[in-house]
Amino acid sequence: MKKLFFMIILLGICLSIPKALDVPKFVSQKSKCVEVNENVAIIPVNVIVYRSGDLVSLIDDNILGLIDNDETYEITIDNLKSNNVENIFISSLKDNNNQTYINYSIEKDIHLNAGDNLMAFDLVINFKETIPDKMDILGDEVIIGDKDTCSFLNKENSEIVRTEVFFKKGESYAYIYILVIIILLMLAILEFIVILRRKK
Repeated sequence: MKKLFFMIILLGICLSIPKALDVPKFVSQKSKCVEVNENVAIIPVNVIVYRSGDLVSLIDDNILGLIDNDETYEITIDNLKSNNVENIFISSLKDNNNQTYINYSIEKDIHLNAGDNLMAFDLVINFKETIPDKMDILGDEVIIGDKDTCSFLNKENSEIVRTEVFFKKGESYAYIYILVIIILLMLAILEFIVILRRKK
């Protein structure tokens, strides 16, 4: 009987152990080519979930991805549309490749399913000097061109680009927990059967 109580207690402990959360993965959808008007280019970005998971609000700033950030132009973010993202901004720190992160924060813990729209926003790039031919934005090369060039490229080469989520994903032990629970249940049932036979 003591064994049976021990197994039940152990089963309860296993059920109460928190499981590591799966981190969602995103794709960023944007134009292949962007037209410049009066030294300003506006790049609409739509961030879509392609693998389900959970985001926790304990992380102050989540990182969406990297963007080229040269001293010859200024980048701002406008028209944020999201039910979950509270704020989005360009980091002031640059890496060795002259790129900065796009960071965002959420108000509360959220679960995201594949196909959900995390957010949409506009990247507004104001060129102060020379306008580059292309820029690396969230892992994709976006061409900076004129109206005719962009009209052709966006029509013929519309694509969805994967972006990386830069925070660690803990290993999920869900399957191990399930296996342990099944074994403990089987042992508990066998012990119960043995006890009933002894009583007879």
